[in-house]
Amino acid sequence: TGSDEVSLFDPNRDKALCDAIGWGSDSWAYGPFLLSRFHSWDPVTATLTLRYLASSASPYQVHVQSSQLVVEGDTQQHVFCRTADDRLTHLWWSSDTAQVQSEDWTALVSAPAMGGDPSAIATLGRLSVFFRDARGGIAHVFRDLVSGDVHLATASTAQLRQPAAGDPVLLATPGQLHIFYRGVDGSLQHLVK
Repeated sequence: TGSDEVSLFDPNRDKALCDAIGWGSDSWAYGPFLLSRFHSWDPVTATLTLRYLASSASPYQVHVQSSQLVVEGDTQQHVFCRTADDRLTHLWWSSDTAQVQSEDWTALVSAPAMGGDPSAIATLGRLSVFFRDARGGIAHVFRDLVSGDVHLATASTAQLRQPAAGDPVLLATPGQLHIFYRGVDGSLQHLVK
């Protein structure tokens, strides 16, 4: 899903905290300086604890603060990579299992050999990966997040205005997915899905 901005500390909202540490109405907070080595993740409760320094201006004081964020539902991190033998591999970590898993997407869909690095994007209901194949076509391998099935759609060099010479770059806009790549003649090419 999206990543919404969260205000960890707001002097207007957190008035009781300001009063407790002596910040007056003429003071303001600045920072924070994240103390990343002291952050912690609890996989059982799906809680991320952030620790940071925040400073007040009048009087000048530095305070160690802590905020807890509860992550609702299963959280996943996905990485796609090109192997040494030009195959598309999917690695992912899930908060449910706290383990890294992998699968060979080339084998799942008989995808063509990769000629470049993958570009991945998550859109509503779909996890998509595009790459330049060894012949200059653009391959699109995607997982339907509802069914879990992995599919292959390719644009061969015969279907492209210019065969691809560069790796695709992706841009999602409402209702459309844009794929940009460098053609063999140096031109900038654009596909829309």
